[in-house]
Amino acid sequence: MSPGGLRSALLFAPSAFACGLGVWQVQRLEQKKTELEYRHELLGREPLDLNSSNNNDGGGSGKQRRGEGEGSRGRILERHTPVTCRGKFLHDRSIFVGPRVRSELGQAFQGYMVVTPLELEGGRGGGKLGFGSSLFGQRVNEEGKGKEVVLVLRGWVPQAWKDEPERFEYFRGGPDQVVQVQGLVKPSDNPGYFAPANLPEIGQWFFYDVPAMARACGVGATGGGEEGGTILVEEVDMEESAETKRVKLSTAMDVLAFRTDRNLWKGGELPAGDAARVDRGVQVLLNKLNTSFLPIQRTLGDFLRFNVTPQDHINYALTWFTLAFCTSLMAYARLRSAKTGKSWWFFARGRRAAAASSRRRG
Repeated sequence: MSPGGLRSALLFAPSAFACGLGVWQVQRLEQKKTELEYRHELLGREPLDLNSSNNNDGGGSGKQRRGEGEGSRGRILERHTPVTCRGKFLHDRSIFVGPRVRSELGQAFQGYMVVTPLELEGGRGGGKLGFGSSLFGQRVNEEGKGKEVVLVLRGWVPQAWKDEPERFEYFRGGPDQVVQVQGLVKPSDNPGYFAPANLPEIGQWFFYDVPAMARACGVGATGGGEEGGTILVEEVDMEESAETKRVKLSTAMDVLAFRTDRNLWKGGELPAGDAARVDRGVQVLLNKLNTSFLPIQRTLGDFLRFNVTPQDHINYALTWFTLAFCTSLMAYARLRSAKTGKSWWFFARGRRAAAASSRRRG
């Protein structure tokens, strides 16, 4: 390459780089729109009942792929599919993913996302419970009978939930308490390059790896599902369309009162008669977190919101394309000046102004 060609390439390199980033933002915008349409379409479906045997696909061959839609089994494996199920939580097998920090008005609360196995009500060892055994894990109980199990991402809990579980017995529920769970199927995470590896042997989890988490919970796979035989259901408040509620205080004195134990801002209260079952330290924490229940789940508003919105991608794309245009214009003006000896008016005007300023100082 000639020196002139190399100089031209170097001058236009910033323009090409900025233009490439603008194109990338446009692509991300289209991906975000497609993802939003996909999520809205899924939320318009009737939740699938994992306990129901009426949704059986007729005992198919198990070769259906994700999204073929020939019965419930093809749909259940789609990410973010609404589901509902009943069963008993196995609290002693819970997994804590984190740490995760929750912030309220500048106060950071250390905590974790808790994942608990749910033993489905009516599960039968080795049988197909509605959608086929390949979608569930299996736990063998003391009597040697298999029970079908799903993992449930219940939400955010404070660190004391893991360190001092006895303080949160009211929220954990009894071992024989049957609960109804509604939520969305969550796939395994794709960790970034710099994400630390999970350490199941010491109970340290940084991201969601469904097959590994199922094995750590003692849930064996009963089939060849896409997640190794077990699904993870993220419990979501399906009735709440707004984003997770945050504390809203209007004055500096309100903020000061919120941050002190002497005059706590009162959020949601437990129902009458239940507050006595929660110790004062837990109640103080609930007040600070502006909630009356734990774990703190996501809502549909959180599910449909992205940290970078489609409008943000439009703004970024316009910024990068404008920068590409300006830098390319400057590069062209520089090359034209070097070739013809004539400068564009804004360059000549700048030099004249500099010369006039120099003469005045002299």
